[in-house]
Amino acid sequence: MNVLLVDDEYISNFINKKLIENIDAAIHTIAFNDAVEAFGKLHFIKPDLILLDINMPMMNGWDFLDKMQVDATDYKVVILTSSVNAMDRTKAAKYKNVIGFMEKPATISSLTPYITLLSAVVA
Repeated sequence: MNVLLVDDEYISNFINKKLIENIDAAIHTIAFNDAVEAFGKLHFIKPDLILLDINMPMMNGWDFLDKMQVDATDYKVVILTSSVNAMDRTKAAKYKNVIGFMEKPATISSLTPYITLLSAVVA
């Protein structure tokens, strides 16, 4: 299983990678601090899950999701953000690829349901 981390904060990607490894060491985790670069690698990586921040420079999470819709990609996305704005949750629900919305920081207990769900689908 491949998990793609897209967050401009290096430390967030580092911590989330460690959390995912604690859930399942067999998961291959790829982290990008640049959403533009991450989007360019999507079709090569073919992630089973994307953990996506909203507030990033150059290309934010909404732009990333919009481009995914234009490309008709079916990758599953969990938004992982520091935003507590209820409008962000409402907006996220409008994207067919978004299967979850979590506030930072992620924890093992908040990530496990998504990893378990997708592990069952991928297996």
